[in-house]
Amino acid sequence: MHEKSTDIIARTDYNQFTLLFSRKSQEQLFKDIDLVRQSISEIKLISPDKETISLTVSGGFIIKTNNSSLEDSIRKAKELLKQARELGVNKILQTKDLSK
Repeated sequence: MHEKSTDIIARTDYNQFTLLFSRKSQEQLFKDIDLVRQSISEIKLISPDKETISLTVSGGFIIKTNNSSLEDSIRKAKELLKQARELGVNKILQTKDLSK
């Protein structure tokens, strides 16, 4: 998934990860992030009781502007993540989705 050497994936909380990607367009960036979500949701694990465990990913998608701090962008993404969880699982929420 790393398209550039500057792409970063970091575990920032017990079950939260922060992805920092740089792409030529917002559309390409969102497409790549959604591909990560889809890839994870296709993973099937088997429990010790032989039951299938499915994984889902919910997230907040933010474009960091030059005049905003990384901490502020992560805070905004976490707010979107919280709302994405409230709306359901396995979706990436963008700021523009809140107006729908």
